[in-house]
Amino acid sequence: MASFKVGGECDVFCTKCQLLLAHTILAMDPRRGVPARVHCNTCHTERVYRSPDGTPRPRREPSEPARPGRAGLVRESDFDRLMKNRDFSKNVRYAPSAVLALEQVVDHPTFGLGLVTAIKEGNKAEVLFKDGPKVLVFGRGAPAPG
Repeated sequence: MASFKVGGECDVFCTKCQLLLAHTILAMDPRRGVPARVHCNTCHTERVYRSPDGTPRPRREPSEPARPGRAGLVRESDFDRLMKNRDFSKNVRYAPSAVLALEQVVDHPTFGLGLVTAIKEGNKAEVLFKDGPKVLVFGRGAPAPG
């Protein structure tokens, strides 16, 4: 078995050149000890490493099932806990001209229901949605209070 290292060369079938050519190793797969990404020395394209005999790399099993939305930002239980016992009859339909306040429920046309968790400088509010926090503008074009 060949010994691979980053910066070294290996023969790989180039899908652009349609030939078995020398490629520079850009990244290694530490678990299997084979290249992960390679760079063709002829056409200068980058690709995923494929063994010279054409056998596909074995797919690894996912360590845990994928979750919808941006993983790790907000656990669903946190969002549900904050939205529990809220008065949804007083929620505000979001628009850039809407006036938002802290702890207010917002109904966004794309993100759904959310809770205003912070008011930032100027006319920006951080709103916690099921998919995670988003920064929204508000009070644009609305008459000045007072």
